[in-house]
Amino acid sequence: PAIVSVSEEAAEGVVLTEAMTENIELINWTAARFEYGTNPLYKVEIVYNDGARQELASGMAAQKFSMAPSTLNSTLIALGCPKDAASDVQFIVTSYLEGEGAPQLESTAVTVTVTTYTPSYPEFLNVVGDFGGLSWGDTVATSPILKGDPNTGEYHGLISYYGATWGAKIYYLHPKSGEAQWVGGKPVEEGSITYSIGISIGDNIAPEAGSYVVYVNLGKGTMTLAPISSIGLIGSATANGWDAQTNFEYNAETGLME
Repeated sequence: PAIVSVSEEAAEGVVLTEAMTENIELINWTAARFEYGTNPLYKVEIVYNDGARQELASGMAAQKFSMAPSTLNSTLIALGCPKDAASDVQFIVTSYLEGEGAPQLESTAVTVTVTTYTPSYPEFLNVVGDFGGLSWGDTVATSPILKGDPNTGEYHGLISYYGATWGAKIYYLHPKSGEAQWVGGKPVEEGSITYSIGISIGDNIAPEAGSYVVYVNLGKGTMTLAPISSIGLIGSATANGWDAQTNFEYNAETGLME
């Protein structure tokens, strides 16, 4: 199996802060060796306090693993690590070959000490832009709201996106500083409805016209737009009774489901 070591960067422990932006290299490892096959792939898992393992990455060819500070912080809090305190967490690397029934080799766990911080996420986010008859000046008063959890930085809500020239961004006021935060995004790949988002990303979010359920994770820097394929009514007052819903139709000029 791979022999895993704590990286030089994390050897004395990692103290996370909200101001940190650069990825932190946590572990690295030697190449695993199998009796047959070459170029194994690697999976990284994390464990806290003998709890359930959580997979952090898989299908990796590289022999090192890094995480964004905010993602590491939210991951540790979700695992049960206390906020604003040091915790010992274990990392395990599993080496494997592709193919059904191919063997796997699991490494010995290594321990990294990480000090978390209490994240300052807002209670809600706004989706701001020049879509749906709105303007960039419509920040909080009229723009769509995404409700969420200020402890985890996860939010969701609904938007009706149409008639845009430039697109949209996520907007919120920083809970501590009160400064306006504008979060842009880039599709993870061409045509994708999942975006990598961040304050440093200047690109506007510009999906195809339609209605979406929006999922945002500020800690992980991701945003997913799930298209709503149908909205309808069901019941004795409708044409199809209780047997099937009667769908609304999307009006691209008004952005309404009618």
